[in-house]
Amino acid sequence: MGQEVIVADIGVLDPPLIKADIPREEIAKAAGADINQLAAAKDEGKASLIMSEGLTKIATKMYERGEIAGIIGMGGTWGTSTCAAIMRAFPVGVPKVLVSTIAARDIRPIIGTKDIVLIHSVADIAGLNRITKKVLANAAAAIAGMVSLSLPREEQKPLVGMSTTGGQFPCAIRVKKILEEKGFEVVIFHAVGSGGRTLETLVKEGDIDSGVIDLAMVEIYSTLFDPGSPYDAGQDRLEAPGTRGLPHVIVPGCADFMAIIPGRIPPKFEKYKMYMHNPAVIVAKMEKEDVKILAKFISEKVNKAPKKKAVIVPTQGFSTLDKLGHAAGFHDPEIRRTFIAELKKLLDPSVKYIEVDAHVNDPEFADVVAKVFLDIVKS
Repeated sequence: MGQEVIVADIGVLDPPLIKADIPREEIAKAAGADINQLAAAKDEGKASLIMSEGLTKIATKMYERGEIAGIIGMGGTWGTSTCAAIMRAFPVGVPKVLVSTIAARDIRPIIGTKDIVLIHSVADIAGLNRITKKVLANAAAAIAGMVSLSLPREEQKPLVGMSTTGGQFPCAIRVKKILEEKGFEVVIFHAVGSGGRTLETLVKEGDIDSGVIDLAMVEIYSTLFDPGSPYDAGQDRLEAPGTRGLPHVIVPGCADFMAIIPGRIPPKFEKYKMYMHNPAVIVAKMEKEDVKILAKFISEKVNKAPKKKAVIVPTQGFSTLDKLGHAAGFHDPEIRRTFIAELKKLLDPSVKYIEVDAHVNDPEFADVVAKVFLDIVKS
């Protein structure tokens, strides 16, 4: 398809099948290792870490010099893990395609917070046949098409990151519109799954440069009560904006429930009130002690870097489910009051704290969120 290809050999044990442009000896050396010693040790786990480290160093430098435009790899569990670690080191937007025998499983450990395109190999890559030829040809066409794409240059506006779920979507859209009218660009992250982690990563890496508005806290419940689940936001959630010194507005959206994968209900929640949001997600209504723990987590993160922060609380409801008459039956003013009281008690007095007598999706609440954020930016 007219693309020049640079082949890197990340193998360790078996002899090379083809001559690589970047041989395994060079890759191991870049990570401070000797390929012969690595092969003799027969430690696959260590070898994967070393080879991914070595090629990451080589490939990222090549990318910085403009020598490569994308990256493609393939493998089973070892090859997938090694290739994915290299791809995760590249910025979002750099084409990344990975043909894998394990693409049909939970892929979050593979892609992390990056835009890796996984293609299920269907069959093992043990020779060419009518199945593998087509899969590999599709993968080649995918990466060739990606690197051929040229987007028009656009004015770079200040970029704001926003987390939300469907439970605060009307609020998110109204805030987004207001900020865009003021000259900002807004990127929204779905805060169920890897959305929160991705938001934190892009703040750390400098892609999001002008502030963060967190409208959804639901992932944090998974961090607290179901660590390691696909919805776990990570212990460093809410920290990146403070570390970077960016304006940060926090709203306790979805503080009334936790998202759970059907068939994977933690024992703690088996007797909780449940509601099926859709076949992929059920939600558990939180109880008083749960919301207190969430309030503690939020306050600890906010108090670490209280400058340029604001916590804004909608006292009449935290999500679409937290509304009188909703089929979920989650509307519970007492739970809300418990959370608010605990949050107020634990927040550093220097943190800007605002209560709005409205539901999170009321237009007047969104207007307050946008105004407070813009005020922080101005100051």
